[in-house]
Amino acid sequence: MAQGSRPPIRVLRRGPNGLTTSHFPRPAIWPPLVRRSSTRLRCFRQCVKAFRFLLAQVSIRLPVHNTTDNPPRYRALAVRRKQTLLRLHSLETQPSGSFLAQSFAILARHAVTVDLVTTSENSIALALDATHATSGENHILTSALFTALSSHCRVEVETGLALVTLVGNRLTQAAGVCKDVFAWLEEHTVRMICHGASNDNLCFLLPAEDADSAVKTLHYRLFE
Repeated sequence: MAQGSRPPIRVLRRGPNGLTTSHFPRPAIWPPLVRRSSTRLRCFRQCVKAFRFLLAQVSIRLPVHNTTDNPPRYRALAVRRKQTLLRLHSLETQPSGSFLAQSFAILARHAVTVDLVTTSENSIALALDATHATSGENHILTSALFTALSSHCRVEVETGLALVTLVGNRLTQAAGVCKDVFAWLEEHTVRMICHGASNDNLCFLLPAEDADSAVKTLHYRLFE
């Protein structure tokens, strides 16, 4: 075999006389293909190294900007329809501290999920989400629940509402948030406001037919 030539291909065959070995010469095109493939591989590796080097240089020279230094006050608006406002009024002239506990105990026994809560001395306002109810907004207020609540307090129910949520950054620590929002909603009837439970959210209920107009107005005033 000449120097530099590649050995022939050996093939083992099983025949009636046992294993036999056949030798076949390798194609002449094989060595150039091997050399060409190895050259391409070396070029590819060199390109990768050069790209990594340039990327490292760029990342070092570019200034790093911390996006949390001055975050925007307002980030997003969201609306959720099919909301129910449930208001519970104590039957006692001088309501006791157990009114809240008894009211929520009844709601818990009937597996009612409350989204928002506001309270006063003798009443509670609760926002209930009926988005996933299959029989309309009244599906979550069953007759058994209404009977249990009526024996404990005076019940008022208002349906056909929408919940609008303004999402921001540390809204509870910013001055003028309520002015920015409700100054542009003077033509709308706001039924409930919840602010302070979350550092970043301001929520309010209003009639569902006014939700689109309110969201468009706030989006134009706060984001555009």
